[in-house]
Amino acid sequence: MESKLKLDLERIFREATSSGELFDSFQKAIKHKLKDAELFKILLSNIILSPDEIKMYTEKLCREYNDIRYDIYMWAANILESMHAGEHLETAFEYYRKAIESNRTDYQPYISMAKMYNPELDVPPKKVLLELLKNGIEEVRHKSRVCRAIADLYDILQDKVMKQKYLAMAAKYARGGM
Repeated sequence: MESKLKLDLERIFREATSSGELFDSFQKAIKHKLKDAELFKILLSNIILSPDEIKMYTEKLCREYNDIRYDIYMWAANILESMHAGEHLETAFEYYRKAIESNRTDYQPYISMAKMYNPELDVPPKKVLLELLKNGIEEVRHKSRVCRAIADLYDILQDKVMKQKYLAMAAKYARGGM
């Protein structure tokens, strides 16, 4: 029964052309307590959804299912980051932060945050971004990757001294298998 329901919902999430149909199917998934990040990624990827609807579904899913929060926040952040010429960068940044809160040891949200930096708009704000990245070094696996992302950010900011400092840290951690 559950696998048939999941298959039906997956089809609807992929093919629906109305927000109402998606909402009804989403409610059905929640009612049946389907906790499947991959299924909900399909929902969030439906092109009919507005950014506000993506945010609504993301927040509801993350309240309902704590153990898939990381995957949902990362997925939604990636979608929002790529939408509408950067109008939703602040929300994407916030979702990357929430992904970090859900899984402090994974380096990917840190890398994604660093890559989304726009120096012309200072979005996300470089001070906040750098502080978050630097604080993450202690907790994250693959410290070398976060250090490299910080070095790349300092390269964009044209700070050669700090770039070299973080490149050296990245090399040190890489030699240590971190």
